[in-house]
Amino acid sequence: MYNGMSHYLKRVLLALSLIPMVSASGMPPLQNRPGPPGPPGLIVEVVTPDSPSAKAGLKVGDRILTYEERELGSPAALEAAEGNTFGKQEIALQARRGEERLTLKAPLGSLGIKVRPELPPTMLRLYEEGREAL
Repeated sequence: MYNGMSHYLKRVLLALSLIPMVSASGMPPLQNRPGPPGPPGLIVEVVTPDSPSAKAGLKVGDRILTYEERELGSPAALEAAEGNTFGKQEIALQARRGEERLTLKAPLGSLGIKVRPELPPTMLRLYEEGREAL
């Protein structure tokens, strides 16, 4: 019986080791995310003039790290955060501009920006070619 239990426990531990760890934000910790390691956050590509993000000081090229302390792993995560934050007049964004880390405040709602995740060089080239073709 002991040998059977030992074998069973080894299988359970193996199965548990295959389950990805997830932070409170629903994102896997940075070291456990699939794909090449890279800086976290979303790169700002477009800031609509007079938008909440423009008024908050966000600029093209900034990297948004968090929205109300929630990590942003995709444009969809930002969209979800914009639509699912309640009971506040303004939100806090953590961003990086070059080596500088910024905390920006913006009104609740759509920020009026377009973002993309960090892409490996080959994918980035294809992405940019696709954008130019539009």
